[in-house]
Amino acid sequence: LTLFSAVSEIMNGPPAPPLSPCPPCQHPVVQHCLGGHCERVLPCATATLPANLAFVCHLACGRQLDCGRHTCFRQCHPILRDPSTQLEGRGYEWECERCERECGLVRPCGHPCKARCHAGKCPTCPESVKKLCHGKHQTLVRQCVQWPSEGL
Repeated sequence: LTLFSAVSEIMNGPPAPPLSPCPPCQHPVVQHCLGGHCERVLPCATATLPANLAFVCHLACGRQLDCGRHTCFRQCHPILRDPSTQLEGRGYEWECERCERECGLVRPCGHPCKARCHAGKCPTCPESVKKLCHGKHQTLVRQCVQWPSEGL
């Protein structure tokens, strides 16, 4: 296999069988990446080669995670929940990542939630807050949730 014939096969598809009167099919075929982010157009003869049946676009997946707040950062991958339908030997990740990021929602007190991403309400605010007492001569330090919502 020469460099020219290898490039020719990539561009034009595999050579027709020796006894075939037909040249490789050049009809354009649209293919979508594994994650459905983008598409490419290949000649039919090339698109049907086993190595070209699926492709990875190398973009981040971008699907919304179960937490509903963050998106998947894994490289382009299909979502296949049935292991029997996997593309054999490809080594792709089949599920989106589990969200392990910081929640980041702003609590009613104004502090962001620093807990790992979670469903439902955020846990109570653990931040320590300094406040001057009403006479402005003493400072108290308490956990955020221990302060009354109105002044001292």
